[in-house]
Amino acid sequence: MPGNGSDLIKIKRDLILILVFCLLALIALLAVRSGRKEGTVVQIRIDGKVYGNYPLAQEQTVMIRGEDFVSTLIIRDGKADMTEADCPDQICVNHRPVRFRGETIVCLPHKLVVEVIPDQEESSGGLDAVSK
Repeated sequence: MPGNGSDLIKIKRDLILILVFCLLALIALLAVRSGRKEGTVVQIRIDGKVYGNYPLAQEQTVMIRGEDFVSTLIIRDGKADMTEADCPDQICVNHRPVRFRGETIVCLPHKLVVEVIPDQEESSGGLDAVSK
């Protein structure tokens, strides 16, 4: 027995509902991606103490020298990449380059943290972290 007209209406409504949900998911994805801002500075900390701040816009090689280690951080194309380290696990070296605010490269054996942060002048615009 062939389907009646109400079956076609139900199918059309289901398709419209699916399309609406797909559109909402796409809008949410775009909103999340646009909220990720590229950082402007890479801050290096060893054992919680600031070792130095380096702009992502300036290509350079940073030799990070601790008491008992040496690591190499290369800043190129707006990204920071740990290319060499004498730690045993090499997790920091195998980490992908970072460029967005809040992204980090961590080397636990050396107590080393490389974090992308906003520039101090940029972040002193009167807004605190909650209102941003």
